[in-house]
Amino acid sequence: MRIVHATDIPLRKVSKHREKSPLFRRLLQGERGTLGNYEFTHVVVEDDYFTPRHRHNFDQVRIMLKGEFDYGDGVQTAGTIGYFPAGTYYTQQATSSSLTLLLQIGAACRQGYLDFGQVEQTAEALSQKGDFEKGVYSWKDSDGKIHRQDGYEAIFSEAMGFKPKYPNPRFLNAVVMDPRPVAALADKANGGTIRKLGQFNEFGLRFAIREAQAGDNITLTSQSGQSAILYCNSGSGQLQEGTNVEEGTAMELATGESTSLTAKTAISLIQIDLPNFEQD
Repeated sequence: MRIVHATDIPLRKVSKHREKSPLFRRLLQGERGTLGNYEFTHVVVEDDYFTPRHRHNFDQVRIMLKGEFDYGDGVQTAGTIGYFPAGTYYTQQATSSSLTLLLQIGAACRQGYLDFGQVEQTAEALSQKGDFEKGVYSWKDSDGKIHRQDGYEAIFSEAMGFKPKYPNPRFLNAVVMDPRPVAALADKANGGTIRKLGQFNEFGLRFAIREAQAGDNITLTSQSGQSAILYCNSGSGQLQEGTNVEEGTAMELATGESTSLTAKTAISLIQIDLPNFEQD
């Protein structure tokens, strides 16, 4: 198990391939070179942030902790969870300052994912022979001809050795849900209650909210064949090994791993079961 506390990690900019970049707090990262590599971060956006309509070759889960954000087909408000699948177009227009809990992870199209460290390193290398300006990478070849390419696509191609391929969208728009009306069912196997929010691809990407009352003991566990991320959204507790859990604590459970938690106060944890790309 890996566990981090948001208060121990500073906010910073990640890469210069976009002119206006939000501030990121890197909470957890996956394993480089794997199809399920990921970044799990806090993202702080000010009210002048904007990106044009675009898409990715990876999946995103956007949990709005504070503020709101216009994604082109609607406005995501505090307390909601958004699934932005690979291949689906969206825009980004800040309507106020906001704090988002963001998971970016390799998608069902099986092209993997570049973590922020890889993006930074590759952008720095590309800057030695070209320039990033307004989200576009430009360089001259040996004949002096100027070439231009989307900044992220240039970074991905350089790092991966192939151009990103965008899958046909399985959802025409981002899926934004409000978990609060979803019934909190008794979790007889693990204790407390669970709000089951759905599974979003064939490799097992699932969202749920685990809740417990003060004094309750609950088991936190990952599925067989899948790892899981848990994030404390409110309240506090203590893990069986003595580590305190509070608002902003994030942890990763390896495949089949489990631990117990005693709630000090009423506690709410967001659980994301990560996809298993090893299955046929």
